[in-house]
Amino acid sequence: MKYTVSLIAVLLLLGCTSEHNSTKSSSTQELKEKSPKIIKEVAPVVVAKTEPVAEATPVVEASFDVAGAFKRKCGGCHGTSGEKAALGKSQVIKGWETSKTLTALTGYKDGSYGGAMKGLMASQVSSFSQSNIEALAEYISKL
Repeated sequence: MKYTVSLIAVLLLLGCTSEHNSTKSSSTQELKEKSPKIIKEVAPVVVAKTEPVAEATPVVEASFDVAGAFKRKCGGCHGTSGEKAALGKSQVIKGWETSKTLTALTGYKDGSYGGAMKGLMASQVSSFSQSNIEALAEYISKL
């Protein structure tokens, strides 16, 4: 489990920084350049050490703030309006049709969809109910 947390921390450090920040430290830049090697060395260990994630408690429907949820769960990697390819590995989600986003988010949650970022995305949507996912898909289609 500690390997999974370390890998997620490295991925977030590498890909979810603001593009408008022009003053990156040399250590951050060096880490970005070495990240493929780090990920290749860590990934097999992570796969061998991970255990199934327990179902998270769904967000209470009445208090679901779709814009806030997008900002918290999606905006760091995908950009405030979905304009970024998250961690350089995903598609730009801005303007995706509701059905396409719904398929992706539901698939991430149930494990039937995704590529390189499948594990990270599964943790992002695990606390959402189906109606939360539908609201988020609709929101993304209007970005």
